[in-house]
Amino acid sequence: MGRFVKLGLELVLMLFIVSCLCCAKYTSYLSQAAAGQFRILAKSQPIDDYLKDTAVPDSVRKQLQLVKEIRAYAFDKLGLLPTNNYTKLFDQEGKPLLWVVSASKEFSLEPKMWWFPIVGNVSYKGFLA
Repeated sequence: MGRFVKLGLELVLMLFIVSCLCCAKYTSYLSQAAAGQFRILAKSQPIDDYLKDTAVPDSVRKQLQLVKEIRAYAFDKLGLLPTNNYTKLFDQEGKPLLWVVSASKEFSLEPKMWWFPIVGNVSYKGFLA
């Protein structure tokens, strides 16, 4: 497992534990969100693997190659520090990844707000599809 994936998993686990301690009523919602993040991190594959796969459509391969070229330009010409960002892809297999739900009171456009540890108030919730 890559260093950044391991670090990401540790961070998500730490945030999950802290949020469980802070607010037990959000445990169910936060645990499904954490499980989704773990699934995405665990099933993401390097872009290079997709570029080598002959089953991947040419249109997708061209887009992935463009991502590599943009990264190279950012590092070589713009002087950005090289990172592992945008080096992996999670194949959703054409399915929705999550649902974002927002709500308001009846006959009102005022959004319902939810409070979560760390992020505070938000006007939506995300659920795994």
